[in-house]
Amino acid sequence: VVRVEDVADDGRALASRLAGRARDEGAQSILTEFRALTSPQRQVSQNAVLEGRRVVVTRARAEAEALCQRLAALGATAICAPAIRIEPVGDLRPLDEAIASIASFDWVALTSADAVKIFRRSWTNAGKTPADLRGVKLAAVGPATARALAEWGAQLDFVPNDFVGDALAEGLPIVPGNRVLLPRAEIARHETVEILERRGARVVVIPIYRTVAAEIDVAMIGDIRRGVDAVLFTSGSTVTHFMNIMRQHTPGFAFPAHTRIVCIGPMTASAARETGLLVDAVAEVHTIEGLVDDLLGVFSKGEVARGD
Repeated sequence: VVRVEDVADDGRALASRLAGRARDEGAQSILTEFRALTSPQRQVSQNAVLEGRRVVVTRARAEAEALCQRLAALGATAICAPAIRIEPVGDLRPLDEAIASIASFDWVALTSADAVKIFRRSWTNAGKTPADLRGVKLAAVGPATARALAEWGAQLDFVPNDFVGDALAEGLPIVPGNRVLLPRAEIARHETVEILERRGARVVVIPIYRTVAAEIDVAMIGDIRRGVDAVLFTSGSTVTHFMNIMRQHTPGFAFPAHTRIVCIGPMTASAARETGLLVDAVAEVHTIEGLVDDLLGVFSKGEVARGD
């Protein structure tokens, strides 16, 4: 049983916030297990499906740990091979200036937990507390970002039903003329800003962090080359950097036919296909549980022909 509660004037925002919190606190796992038990195609237990499977996790190390633990709990051998790391940009003065004039904004929209961490650090360095955000509404792109805000003690006002930046931009309850602060990655989709501006928002975009290639241990690269059952990708940058690393060590590297490729969201899947990978599943729910759910689904289907 998962119980969540909160109070808000906007019923739709309240429902969205509580649904995200419930998923974070275990509801998604319950739903995943329920589907595994009741679906005719998924009668095999979860542990049996992934037992002994070697699964590569490519996301940044801090975020990879929870996913690796989840896979281990399901009987898989998780190979944590972070292909990226997150670092703040060199000059955060634009963010400091925005924080100093935060009262001029109607919304602060955060599109990753990493953005929350850096925004929070600058906010604290300015001598402010979450209580000083009163009067400015906060939006999070999904449950991981919402959780990072909740851990800080900030009051969340909006989470979209689909956990992507474009859905946040489409659903954000703004009126023409609202000012939206968007602290985000140095390289990010232009469409999110375009949608907000088309809806009449005045958007201030501040790059606050960048994604750079990480180094994967040579021994681990060799272990991956010996064969894995699945590779999980959570962003286009993880795909690009991971495949670059593998091909630098082994020119022309390609996964064998039995290796399954599972991605979060269509943009990640598109990046995977551009590198020549055959994508087996794209998680409809853009969360770690959604990714694991699709991984279970791929192996529950048995050894069917790829592309069926």
